[in-house]
Amino acid sequence: MRTVRLIHWNEDEGLERRRQLEALGDDVAFDFGDGPFVLRTLKAGSPDAIVVDLSRLPSHGREVGRSIRGSKTTRHLPIVYVDGAPEKVAATKALLPDATYTTWGRLKTALPRAIARPVTNPVVPAGCMWPARHFAWAARFACRA
Repeated sequence: MRTVRLIHWNEDEGLERRRQLEALGDDVAFDFGDGPFVLRTLKAGSPDAIVVDLSRLPSHGREVGRSIRGSKTTRHLPIVYVDGAPEKVAATKALLPDATYTTWGRLKTALPRAIARPVTNPVVPAGCMWPARHFAWAARFACRA
């Protein structure tokens, strides 16, 4: 069974997407909240892939990817971005061209492909937008494992 961490910025929609992933046979942990908190939880236990929904707060999803690739302990993890406005997806692709980009309808084939082809030389973008002061603030957001 694959272990997937879902990141979504709306709890109700995220729970629905979690059920969708579980229907594919995945063991899913769901995070809604702040990127630095997500990064800390990823360092504690690495999933097979990270699925980030870009339909809400795409800049947050982009920064989560930047943080994941910026950390030596997580940069090897496959990132799968799902949905989002075309111009927002393009901005994310410019920053993280080695991530997988798909739609919820095509995730069933894109996710196993991303896991089967891990990133061997990950793009490490410059800097992270979240300063250290946000880590304490992020702790109030819960991981829905």
